[in-house]
Amino acid sequence: MRKKQLLAASAVLIILVVLSLLSRDKKSTSNISPGDIVFENVKESDLDRIVLKSTGADAETELIKKDNRWLIKNRFNMDCDPSVMRKLFTAIKESKAIHVINHTKEDLKLFLLSEENTVKLDFYKKGSEKPVSFRLGKSHSFKQEHTGRYVYIPDKEALVLVDLPLTFVAGQPSVWLKKFLPFHEQVAGVTFYAGNNLLWKTERNGPAVGFSMPLPKSNNMTPQKINQLMFYAMQMRFMDIVPATNDFTVSKELQGMSLYYSTFAGRTYKLSFLNREQNKLRCSIRLISNKVKNQFKKDYGSDEVLKDELLEWHFIVPYKFYEELYRL
Repeated sequence: MRKKQLLAASAVLIILVVLSLLSRDKKSTSNISPGDIVFENVKESDLDRIVLKSTGADAETELIKKDNRWLIKNRFNMDCDPSVMRKLFTAIKESKAIHVINHTKEDLKLFLLSEENTVKLDFYKKGSEKPVSFRLGKSHSFKQEHTGRYVYIPDKEALVLVDLPLTFVAGQPSVWLKKFLPFHEQVAGVTFYAGNNLLWKTERNGPAVGFSMPLPKSNNMTPQKINQLMFYAMQMRFMDIVPATNDFTVSKELQGMSLYYSTFAGRTYKLSFLNREQNKLRCSIRLISNKVKNQFKKDYGSDEVLKDELLEWHFIVPYKFYEELYRL
C-alpha cells in the first residue's frame, strides 16, 4: 500500500513539476538579463528616422535626419530640440535592465505596454524599412528619489525595468520641437499682464535660487505656491507650432493678456495669448531686447535669426496652463 501511495505521490509531483516548467517557459524572458544594455542595437550614427507614438493619446511624431540635423517631418520639418535629442541618445547608450519580469502577453496592459496604450518607439536604420522597436510603459520608483521605467522589447518578448525614467519620451511633437522660450536656468523673472495692468511678477537673484513674488504686494503666496505657478509659466516652453496667419480673430477675453520672460543675460520675450481653440491657445512670441546684464547663463542663438524665426510661427499651448496663471 505504501509503495502504491509513493508511486502515486511521485506521479503527482512529476506532473506538477512539468506544469510548472511549462508555465515558466511560457513566461520566460531569458533573451535578456539584468545589467544588459536595453537599446544595444540602436546607434545614432546608424539611424535616419525615428517614429514615436503615444497610442493611448493618439499622438505621433516622426523624426528624420537630414544634413546631420534631426527634423520633425510632421511639423513642417522644424528642427528638433538639440538638448532633447542629446538626452534621448544618452539614455539609449546608458539604459540598463535592472530587473527582468516574467510575464504573459495579457500582463502587458498592467505595465501600460499593450498595443492600445503605450509609447511605441521605432528606430529605422539607414536603408531599412523594418524598425528596431520598443514599447515604453509605466514609471517605477525603486529607490528614494530614483525612478525607472518598464520597457517591452517585442523582438525578444522581454519585459524589463530600466534604470532611467525616460519620462520625456512620448509621441507629442511639442516634446521634440525646438524651444523658443528660454531654459529654466536662464529665466530671471516672469511678469503677467492684462493690458496695462500688472497681475503679478516673480523674480530671483540667480539660477540656483527659487522665485519670489514682489508684486502684487498684498499677495500671501508661499514659496511652494510660487513654484507651482512658475511650473506652469515654464511649461509654456513645450509648445506645438502652426504657421503664423491672420485668419482668426483675437478673443476678447485674451486681448492684452501676455507673459514677459526676462533672462539673466537681458533678453525679454513677450508671449501674447491670441485665440482659444477648444482646449488649446494660439500664441505669438516676440523678442523685445537683449542688453547684457551680468555673468549668469547666456542666452542661446542670435537675436536676428531668432526674431526672423518667431515671425513665421504661432504657438499652441494647453488652455489649462493659461488657467493656472490665475491661481494666486
